[in-house]
Amino acid sequence: MKRFWIGLAGVAAFWALVWGMLKYGPWDGSASEVPDYGVERKEVEPEANAYTLFLQATNLLVESTNSTLLSEYRAGMPVDVEEVRSQIAANAEALALVRQGTERNVCITPPVEDFETLVPYIGPWLTIGRVLEVQAYLARTEGRMGEALEASLTTAKMGNLIQQDAACLINYLVGIAILDMGVQEMLALAQDSAVPTDVLLRLAEGLEELGPFERGLVLALQAEYAGASKMIDRIAESPREMMSGALWLEDDSWFSGVIGTLAGWNYCFQPNRTKAMFAESYLEVIRRAALPLSEAGPEPERWSPVNKWHRPNSIGELLRALLMPALDKLVEVKCRKEALVAGAKLAVAGNRFQRDRGRWPETLAELVPDYLGGVPRDPYDGEPFRYSAEKEIVWAVGTNLTDEGGSTRVEGSDRDYDKRRDQHKAEDFVFGL
Repeated sequence: MKRFWIGLAGVAAFWALVWGMLKYGPWDGSASEVPDYGVERKEVEPEANAYTLFLQATNLLVESTNSTLLSEYRAGMPVDVEEVRSQIAANAEALALVRQGTERNVCITPPVEDFETLVPYIGPWLTIGRVLEVQAYLARTEGRMGEALEASLTTAKMGNLIQQDAACLINYLVGIAILDMGVQEMLALAQDSAVPTDVLLRLAEGLEELGPFERGLVLALQAEYAGASKMIDRIAESPREMMSGALWLEDDSWFSGVIGTLAGWNYCFQPNRTKAMFAESYLEVIRRAALPLSEAGPEPERWSPVNKWHRPNSIGELLRALLMPALDKLVEVKCRKEALVAGAKLAVAGNRFQRDRGRWPETLAELVPDYLGGVPRDPYDGEPFRYSAEKEIVWAVGTNLTDEGGSTRVEGSDRDYDKRRDQHKAEDFVFGL
């Protein structure tokens, strides 16, 4: 019996030692190893900040009771055009404020401190972008080219200002979405033979003001990392509450209790190492943002929980797995907008050349320097944009990184992409002149 109790005490001592090592062992790295991005924000007076006017515009926004009216109209679906006109007219004051805002140089939004910071202006800004886009489309189809020009320029400039100093990823993505609406309408104007030559010149000038897109993405990623760091600190301070909420568990769930306890163990959740791991992932995306897609390398490997719960900092790795997938496609999205703006520039320059010379250029180099400062680079592979005078098209190679000679087919089929916003999904990203 005495041996039994000695053995039992030995087992208890062993597990107490294991528990103590897990809970209090020096598993976590040093805080000095964690990078501090130190996000720099511009200081600007309200009267010089486009955000001031954009925010005022959201307060005057009149939304339709039919939430799909504008998108259906722009997609060519049968709708009541008079209702569309009424929607545009009802927002005349809001649109005027946005136009005033686009005359300013910066749009500095309030800082997004963490993932719980509200950005209530985002939805209304998208709606305003849609109203401006539809105004440009309606004016163009009815022959009011000057109005179409101003509406498309305002849309693109609004989106450009928002993305350039993005306070978080949602700001960046909304900015480039609005910019996309405007550039698509500018491209349509360039392709319209009824557009006066002076409108083409204004389009060329407006397109030169757009971008770059890398800077806003980097600022957004830095802000997102700062928010992730604060979230990690909160989990470290209140592991059970934070992890139970993150895993959608009831606070009194036995499993949330286990997870909450584990989260407090240095072995299973190491805040400093988790921050360093997040920083590495964000820095990798930032590095790739400066490169053509072909040089950016493969997507970062995603963490899988299978057979990895025994690993040190397994909860930190799980957090990265939950958040990092949102970063996977950001570089491709940036490349897509760069290609869109470059394609629109080439369409404008090509049409100006054609009107002046009575023919299309034999090569894109013939557009330089009278119509373009230089032939744009394909953001996907870094090579000059491709061009076919015979087909009257220019193109980028697209996400598959191979040149199919200006193919608009869906990869692996005989079907073409016929919707303008699906063009980037084709074998090549093609723009008609």
